[in-house]
This record gives sequence, structure tokens and C-alpha cells, in this order.
Amino acid sequence: MADLSPTPGKGSTLPNAPTTQEEHPHDKYSLKGTFACVLLLAALIVASWYAVFALFLSRQ
Repeated sequence: MADLSPTPGKGSTLPNAPTTQEEHPHDKYSLKGTFACVLLLAALIVASWYAVFALFLSRQ
């Protein structure tokens, strides 16, 4: 088993650990569509809560 304990002054001892200058493999993907879908889903959930609350108030 490899010793993965940090040693002073050597930085990261994990094998294949990305440095700050290397490009991560997921940096090239755009997540704008995912963010838009999450916002749309959140708006749908909030609107349904308000609709149910309005229905609750109208039946009292």
C-alpha cells in the first residue's frame, strides 16, 4: 500500500493530482443549459406551492 501521508514542503502527494495550472477535463463543458433547467424546475415547484396555498385559503 502506498504511503499517501503529506510530507512538509512537497505539496500534494496524491498520484495524478491536478495542479492549478493544468486544465481539468470538465472545464470544456458548458453547464448553462443545466442551470436553466434547474431554475425552471425551481420556478415550477414554487408556483405549485403557491397554487396549493391559494387553494387552501380559498376553501376556508
